[in-house]
Amino acid sequence: MITYYKSINFYLENEKYKNSPFLEKKKYNIHIFSLCLILKLWDKKHYRSNSLKDDLIKNLRNVIIPGTFIPLSFFCYHKWLYMFFLYVFYPIVCFLSFIIHRDTGFEEYLFCPDTWFTYWRINCILSFYNYLKTNNPQYMMEDKFFFLKEAEKVGLSVTPYFKKDFILKHRNQEGGLGIQYIKNAENNGSIIIQEKINNSFILNNLLPKNAALSTFRVVTSSSLSGDIDILTILWRAARENTITDHNNIIFNVEKDGSFGLGISNQNWYSRKKFCQKTFQKHPDSNKQITGINIGKKYIDEIKELCLKGHEKLLNKIPLVGWDVAITENGIMILECNLSCNFFCGEFNKKKYFDFVEEYFKNL
Repeated sequence: MITYYKSINFYLENEKYKNSPFLEKKKYNIHIFSLCLILKLWDKKHYRSNSLKDDLIKNLRNVIIPGTFIPLSFFCYHKWLYMFFLYVFYPIVCFLSFIIHRDTGFEEYLFCPDTWFTYWRINCILSFYNYLKTNNPQYMMEDKFFFLKEAEKVGLSVTPYFKKDFILKHRNQEGGLGIQYIKNAENNGSIIIQEKINNSFILNNLLPKNAALSTFRVVTSSSLSGDIDILTILWRAARENTITDHNNIIFNVEKDGSFGLGISNQNWYSRKKFCQKTFQKHPDSNKQITGINIGKKYIDEIKELCLKGHEKLLNKIPLVGWDVAITENGIMILECNLSCNFFCGEFNKKKYFDFVEEYFKNL
């Protein structure tokens, strides 16, 4: 614990990233530095919010600490709450997690817990830090409509959208009631209007009834030297009767097009679920998914599309998360995410920490 507090103080006192004299492992340095960086960048203008604080509140309000009722956004309303989290609450949670699970040492839990949320948080702070240092206009791609327009210009396959305004009218109301006017983003509105897109037969056959469009998440990276690579690819198999695939089972995708073991991280979103679960079958359709091969050609096409997108539109952005669908009408990108999430995807962690460290040292 003394080493933890010394490391926190070391990074709070030092403006730039460098190895702490108290920490031996690279991933420990990166994790602790990124935790401290949140305090330093707290009030800075974010590329999609008024400040980092506002962005944290907005995007963590539905994420809870597993086994509790506490949303992580609670600790983002004031610097003192975050300080309390950093110095008191977080070490306690790490200790309790170690006692309950006993799957690794307490040191690992404290200095760099191996959870999807850890990597998401590091990715978010790296992206924001890069934005502040470079002020690169490519961060405008976080705007979903702007991205669709620019992607069309470079020939990327993206989901089609309507360009006219719409009137929604209730079928049984009169006197001007039950009418909504939707101003399209194309006409300076805030709404993107798109036709509902369906999963292709090859995926629909694995899913339950009324499952949402189930997308592939591909995370690509762009090094400081300009090398663009793929870090992970996974499939989010939506649950029954869903509108989006955010309620899902996550299946890693192998190079040959087959699905690996399924994982659910809903314990970070639901107070009723405490532990992360694994699946070989979809729990709603009871269809076998692990080991099923949908074809290498589909996966290669998805990878090629995302690599092209990163090269043509976002080559100055460190990490990009792509949401890609195999639809009835072919493979399409839905959107890109610049504060991207691996979810529970498998990736080369040594390569990842080397990549992040390179950026932190040079920013």
